[in-house]
Amino acid sequence: MGDDRIQKQTRGYAVPDSFTHGTSAQRVRCLGAFSASLLESRHDLNMSLHALKMEIRSGER
Repeated sequence: MGDDRIQKQTRGYAVPDSFTHGTSAQRVRCLGAFSASLLESRHDLNMSLHALKMEIRSGER
C-alpha cells in the first residue's frame, strides 16, 4: 500500500508531491526486487550448506 492509495482512502484524492514512501506501484516493484534477491540468497545459502554436509559426510567414511 503506497502513499497514493492511503491518501485516496483518507482524503479522496492523492497529492504526489507529498508522498514520502512512494506509490503503490513503486513499492510493488521495489518489494518484488527485494523478494527475488532474498530468494536468490536463500538458494545460495542452501547450496552452500548442502555442499558442506556432503563434505562432512565424505570425511566420516
